Amino acid sequence: MKNRIFTFILLITAAVSGTSNDVKAWAPDIIVNPVSGEIYKNARVTVAYDGTIYVGRLVQKPTSISFQNWEILKSTDNGATFTPFADNFFSGSTKYTNFDLVAAGNNATDFRIFTARTYIDTVTSINEIAFNKIDQFGVVSSIALSETSFTNSRGYTGLSLATDSRDKNSNANPYSISLVVAKAGAQDSIVVWTDNVGATALVRRGLYGTPNYIRNVSAAIGSASSSSSGYGRLGIVWDEFAGSTSPWGDNYLQYIYPDDATDPGTYAGVHPVSTSTGVYRNPSISLSQNTSAYDIRTIIAYEFDNGTNVDVSSRVDTVIVNSAPGFASSPGVGTGSGDQLNPNIMYNPATDSFMVVYHNVQNNNLVYKRVYETSVITSVPATVSATFRDANSAMTDAFPRIDGAAAGGTAHIVWNDADNTYIDAEASVPASVQSTSLSATDLKLYPNPATDNLNISFVSEGNDKLTLTVTDISGRVVQISAAAVVKGANVLAVKLQALPAGNYTLRMNGTHVNTAMLFTVAP
Repeated sequence: MKNRIFTFILLITAAVSGTSNDVKAWAPDIIVNPVSGEIYKNARVTVAYDGTIYVGRLVQKPTSISFQNWEILKSTDNGATFTPFADNFFSGSTKYTNFDLVAAGNNATDFRIFTARTYIDTVTSINEIAFNKIDQFGVVSSIALSETSFTNSRGYTGLSLATDSRDKNSNANPYSISLVVAKAGAQDSIVVWTDNVGATALVRRGLYGTPNYIRNVSAAIGSASSSSSGYGRLGIVWDEFAGSTSPWGDNYLQYIYPDDATDPGTYAGVHPVSTSTGVYRNPSISLSQNTSAYDIRTIIAYEFDNGTNVDVSSRVDTVIVNSAPGFASSPGVGTGSGDQLNPNIMYNPATDSFMVVYHNVQNNNLVYKRVYETSVITSVPATVSATFRDANSAMTDAFPRIDGAAAGGTAHIVWNDADNTYIDAEASVPASVQSTSLSATDLKLYPNPATDNLNISFVSEGNDKLTLTVTDISGRVVQISAAAVVKGANVLAVKLQALPAGNYTLRMNGTHVNTAMLFTVAP
């Protein structure tokens, strides 16, 4: 019974800091299949049960009026190369406005990529939603939503997909799927479709309406022990603004059941996330998926106007199965001088952690943090890497997105820069060549893509002599050299010996330094 109140003993345990097995050396930035003249946005990443990485995006071709194409590409070599997986395009005056995708299924039989797009006819202002599932062979099937088109120049302002397939709720077969949209109109509204049978019997619910303006929506499904809540929770958060051009607003949250969209009996309705008024925007939500845990944990990251610049802040709720939302702690995520923008947060059961990424505008980098959490979070999340991005120029409209590999907890991050899609990861070379940096920190490789020269900077804990080996994607050695390393900061310059355009692996082997990194040679 969903609304049954369970009696339990809460065991208080200490929070675990994010140290231990983090791989501090990052792979080079990979530009995902750029085509001359094309513009990309809405980059999204999701990782399948077998480690295959899927990157999706909207595409504007040189002959298009705007973003009339979408495409999904996949990588089976940990992000070194991508091949087309699925795509579609519009002609005429119709363009896509929002895009999202998520991988679901823990085996080949149940595996699907779910993708959703909203689109508008720029002449008639008629808006529609497309929802699809794609099997492992790239065959695309439509999912019916029973949603009528509507006319509004603002259209659908936000879209988010969610699943519990990493560690599914006990009543899900094979997993829950939810699609949430923010819909403009005389009353802006939140609309959700959800079920626990893999999007084969979706339930529609108009969740919320307001005379104010909604711009962004984020959704996540949480799971816990079946003895406490076999149905889990779908958490939905959105921002709301008093005017169409208001720079700042408020954040709101609602939990519902992911199988039939009904309210939990103990805390139905909308809950404010904000602690003050009119200084919030762009929220991202994640819920824990741990079916050996009694309860479900929630973190919401968002932009916050501190009066001087923009910070990334968060709100945390650790007990929601039988309790109304109560955000008892609010640790900072990204603070300091300059703006911190566009946070994205995901939960990874492989490490029982929340992964947060955001854009530090002043430092021209992306920041990745991880939160290990077994009880109440009371401290700032540990920074895993504050400067993993290898490029040295300012980013344009980065909007980073993160997902984690099911095995090992490796983080994969995509972002936008100068109309291209980039991907990077904590460890993105195959296991056969990957080795951890033994006694080196702050490892960076640049420029990437490279042409004639490659630089590697790092800090070594001791003097060393290295062998530098470059191999192509087939594993063939194409270049080898030696270098001396001193204790402390090092910058090694590697002259590339007329390598053809493509993706390569650079291995550095010595006593103190032992690692492998990917890089690309530009055409």
